[in-house]
Amino acid sequence: MSSREIAELCGKRHDNVMADCRKMLVELYGEAGLLNFQDTHTNPQNSQTYPVFILPKRETLILVSGYSVKMRARIIDRLTELEQTILVPPISIPTRSRLLLTLEEGRVVESRPVPPDAVPVSAQLLMDLCATVNTLDVIAGQAMALVGELRTVTGLTLHGKARDRGVGHG
Repeated sequence: MSSREIAELCGKRHDNVMADCRKMLVELYGEAGLLNFQDTHTNPQNSQTYPVFILPKRETLILVSGYSVKMRARIIDRLTELEQTILVPPISIPTRSRLLLTLEEGRVVESRPVPPDAVPVSAQLLMDLCATVNTLDVIAGQAMALVGELRTVTGLTLHGKARDRGVGHG
């Protein structure tokens, strides 16, 4: 969660939240630890960039635990909402299997900045998409088996991927 969002949810000035973040992060990780959480925000109106901190759930909860109970509740509710929405970058064919592997394990394997063209997708929609992809894989396998049977009947041989799947004679 960004320090800007924390400031908004807690009704605090962003510069004060930034100061709290710096103090907390230095206490937890030393001065060098600040670099792991620093980022910038670009104002859409004037294109100027401003420093922000991007905090994982643990550090966000540590930070707001010093704020009021109502503030903590708002932050925890927002974190819960964020956990139920997954930002998915546009999927290319080479990355599809890596994405599916990440979903099957039920955890994020890789952490990187979310690209600006990422689209918020509900976890249910993503799981439905995975089921569709798996169904298409099954259909493709059945089609290859049919091609293998046709080739067997006609006496033709298969090469490459079809043979690797054990279809036909090679």
